[in-house]
Amino acid sequence: MKPYKILYIIRQADFGGGETHLKNIFDSIDKKLFLPILVSLRSGFLSDFAKANGIKFYLLSNNKFSFLHNIWELIKLIKQEKINLIHAHGTKGAALILIPALLNHKKIIYTVHAWSFHPNLSKLKYEFRKLIERIICSLAYKIIFVSKSDFDSASFISPAKKVLIRNGVDTLKFYPNKDFDFREKLGYQKNDFVIGYFTRFTHQKNPFFMIELIKELNRNNQTKSKAFKLLMIGNGELREKIFLEVQKNNLTDNVKIFPPTFEIEKYLNVIDCYVLPSFWEGMPYGVLEAMSCGLPVVVSNIPNMKEIIENEENGFCENLIVENFAKRILQLAEDEKLYVKISLNARWTVEQNFNIDKQMEEIYKIYEKLKVNDRN
Repeated sequence: MKPYKILYIIRQADFGGGETHLKNIFDSIDKKLFLPILVSLRSGFLSDFAKANGIKFYLLSNNKFSFLHNIWELIKLIKQEKINLIHAHGTKGAALILIPALLNHKKIIYTVHAWSFHPNLSKLKYEFRKLIERIICSLAYKIIFVSKSDFDSASFISPAKKVLIRNGVDTLKFYPNKDFDFREKLGYQKNDFVIGYFTRFTHQKNPFFMIELIKELNRNNQTKSKAFKLLMIGNGELREKIFLEVQKNNLTDNVKIFPPTFEIEKYLNVIDCYVLPSFWEGMPYGVLEAMSCGLPVVVSNIPNMKEIIENEENGFCENLIVENFAKRILQLAEDEKLYVKISLNARWTVEQNFNIDKQMEEIYKIYEKLKVNDRN
């Protein structure tokens, strides 16, 4: 029996939440039953992983004038590979695959990692992006939401199409396992309190906030019992500007910046807490992975974060004010009982509510149902 071919499309195959989501699928999928094929506008972290695991990868043109060319390439690709199902991740990938899927009579599953419309946009852009999302959702067979906040906001979608499948973490891979040797190898001392920021360096993720935060912590560190350090891991269009900002503020001794890695769990078990001051989010894997490693997290006070964090119990949600974030980190550095409480509760939260086994099981149920329907 031939495997059921699924075409996965995402805007960039680099380093981010949607890419981690796909990596998790590729890691666990039974290729005898479901054969994945990846297509993207940009190669990187995910495409390297896919090719290393025997998964075909097709690179589209990233030129802004190549929209029609890419549609034609996708039409041919669907026929050539005899694709059975399309699973689109993110708005750009979903918008690009709509016409090729319709012309080839293929069903689309659309995973919303975060709506493309958000409060930071102008009214015109907001309404235009919302219209695009409406069109995609009206033509998709199923829409998977990774957060309840986005699920609840989708009143314009038929309830029969909506599925809530929260992101999940492999708790056997991401677990508390402090690596003091690796920490020392990276140049950290015993009294260093290391803050992790592992994500894409884009406007959404608010990376320059982290530079202001490390400045604030070292400026107002009264006890001097801890030295605050920042470890940043990621890629993105703001990467070079962040390097320049670090140099301009004489922070090279306080801030390390590394490229993405397949072994992010090693670095999570070096740091002391994880911070993500995003302007908007879906269901961030970085936060879940950090919590699974027993790390206290300090994140922005936005709806999707509050699905994960119960303030002062398993982490902290704060308004985007540098002093507020600094206050929480100082608390964690100075209050061992608070640190241990948050750490244990963070791990428990992921084990109970954000386990990868449940997430993958729900996704494969949808695939299996479509496979059976097609054969009937």
